[in-house]
Amino acid sequence: MRNAALLIGFTSLVFFMGWWISDDKVAPPAQRWLETDNTPNEAYQYLVNLVGVNEPFNREIIQQRLSQSRSPIAASVDHLAELEDESLLCEAYSASCLQNQQQKRDEAHALLTRYALQLEHYQHFLAFEHFSDRTPAGPDSAFPRYHQLLSLARLQSLQWALNDNGGEGLADEIVRLRKLLSQDHSLLSKLTVSQMLSEKLQLAALLMQQGQQIPLSQYGLSYDERSLRSALTFEFRLATAVLESDWETEDLGIAGWLEHLMLVAGLRKNMTTNRAFLYFEHYADLSENPSAVIASDVYKMPSPTWPQRVRNPVGNHLLDSAFPDMPEYLYRLAHLDAQLRLLSWFRHPDQTLPNPWSPDGDGNLQKTGKEMCFPTSFNTDKARSCLPLLTGGS
Repeated sequence: MRNAALLIGFTSLVFFMGWWISDDKVAPPAQRWLETDNTPNEAYQYLVNLVGVNEPFNREIIQQRLSQSRSPIAASVDHLAELEDESLLCEAYSASCLQNQQQKRDEAHALLTRYALQLEHYQHFLAFEHFSDRTPAGPDSAFPRYHQLLSLARLQSLQWALNDNGGEGLADEIVRLRKLLSQDHSLLSKLTVSQMLSEKLQLAALLMQQGQQIPLSQYGLSYDERSLRSALTFEFRLATAVLESDWETEDLGIAGWLEHLMLVAGLRKNMTTNRAFLYFEHYADLSENPSAVIASDVYKMPSPTWPQRVRNPVGNHLLDSAFPDMPEYLYRLAHLDAQLRLLSWFRHPDQTLPNPWSPDGDGNLQKTGKEMCFPTSFNTDKARSCLPLLTGGS
């Protein structure tokens, strides 16, 4: 009897250990998100040569990507870094910043002359039919220097600010940027283009108050423009790539080995991937809704089941502590949508313009000495549903 009990106990332990250490299969919807398109994208490669890429951990990778296209524009990458500290460029357009640009015309024209070639390349980039961020998703991803693309956009804005007929060119650039916004992005590129557009709308509002015509066919983001689906798909692949990366096991020391053993024993990669997918999918779906729906969302990731708690403690901890605050990214696009709607007010002032943050469109426009806003508790110093007034800079 004793031997039988030992055999049953040992067999049960083997089955328990097999169950405990096993992992789930990746759910089919999550697997579809993990599939990548490695087809070269001409617009992306042109951008890499125009602005360069941030330093990755592997210098050979960066050199390989820069040499994929032998374009002469790559030689001007370092030259663009000087623009980041240029005081004539407006990070956020206000009446005072615009007036400063228009008062310092000689300095501004000299700056535009110095970077005329780079501006030409920027305009060529916006003319591409399709853009897709092809940055490899991994722990050492080297993204294009999107902050330098932002600097070029600000330089282009300077040109429109100095031109008495710059409204037509600005309107065309806004149309091109909106098309770019609707395409395949990483989260970083999506937010960068969103910021570029926000600054263009601020400038447009000021120039319209100076008498320029900046007609747009649509005031409000389209479904594709507001959607973060491709961006969050990229972030999901990036998160899973970190889980799949090989953990270094050489020269770890005692503490390093203990950490490595904990990861091996307490992390189920597929189980973590499936739970993470629910989080990313929810916000991808939510991003395609009106701002009022986004504002009312109170999503919380479902708690892990009892088997998930027992088998995947490390993965659960990562999911609870390491994910970004997704709603903030959705609010950025919602603010951009509000700014587009608000721009129509500068063509046809209407105090009854519906507030996109309100389910019923209620909430009168708020006008201060410096800006016109849709009232919402989501307005912050970093992102606002507001456009500047010309009278605020005097």
